[in-house]
Amino acid sequence: MRASTRERVLRTLLSAFINSSLTPQELEELLDEISVNSKFREDLRRVLWAVSSALRDKPKQKELHPSDVTSVDQILDMVKRRRFSKNEVLRTMNRAAPTLMSKLLPNSATLGEIVRDFLTRASVEERSKFIALLAPKDLTVNDEYLQGIFDSR
Repeated sequence: MRASTRERVLRTLLSAFINSSLTPQELEELLDEISVNSKFREDLRRVLWAVSSALRDKPKQKELHPSDVTSVDQILDMVKRRRFSKNEVLRTMNRAAPTLMSKLLPNSATLGEIVRDFLTRASVEERSKFIALLAPKDLTVNDEYLQGIFDSR
């Protein structure tokens, strides 16, 4: 990270903590979590990545709602944005349509071929479930405060 970016990030975080309603005890708990809890650090990394992606993508196009997804290209775009591996996509397909998995193309096929085959063979309900499982979980949906901040940008 560049020194100027690092300073800007630290100043922004400091400002956010000063303006927050967190108590000194809660800030100390946060320090402990950052120091010793690798799951917390991973959660924080994922949240920051999701916010970064949302801010970067917001001006270009709104995230596709599962009901708007109709093509292999749109699904592959969702997979790319979520940074899913081929195995993760296959596991998601299995969750959406367990009985269909044995009928799909072999793992040696390309991801596009497998997705196309899945969409061709799956029922409407199975396709909908698969797409919903792939769709990003919007961090701000249930948090009016975060949604307000995000919408103001």
